[in-house]
Amino acid sequence: MGELDRAGVFKINLTKERDIMKTRIIIFKRWMGWFLVGFWFFVITLLFVLCLSNEDAHAQSYLTGKDLLEICTSKQESTQRECLGYIYGFVRGMAYQRSVTTTLLGNIQPKKPVEYFDWLKVYCLPGVVKMKKIESVVIIYLLNNPNELHVSSSELVLKSLIKAFPCK
Repeated sequence: MGELDRAGVFKINLTKERDIMKTRIIIFKRWMGWFLVGFWFFVITLLFVLCLSNEDAHAQSYLTGKDLLEICTSKQESTQRECLGYIYGFVRGMAYQRSVTTTLLGNIQPKKPVEYFDWLKVYCLPGVVKMKKIESVVIIYLLNNPNELHVSSSELVLKSLIKAFPCK
């Protein structure tokens, strides 16, 4: 930082200190510049996406029975797989929800037998059922109940499973 001259006076080398400060300022300015570029890029991208978003997508945020029926009865194989995937996801989600609820209630009431939690069963699949069978049950229900096609597809899938696979 500094040194003593011949007369014993402490001299500070200001040019070295100035160079260090200039370097720090340059680094800071570059960093702030890139930060601001990134920030404005994010803001402009966000505004662009919001401006181009489809208003109809916000008006209807769920799949209706009519939509599901169109997907399931499509001639395209890839679209039919979407139907099977939707129904499979629904069935697996219901099974998971029942499992979690049984576990949580079992922890609350540990002395109750497993049969106590049978009230959680909404529908009962008989052993091993192929997903194509479940898909056909849902499609038949949708075709036989055209007056309900405006309702949420998940509600209609549940109704079809309750009707086809009631618990005894």
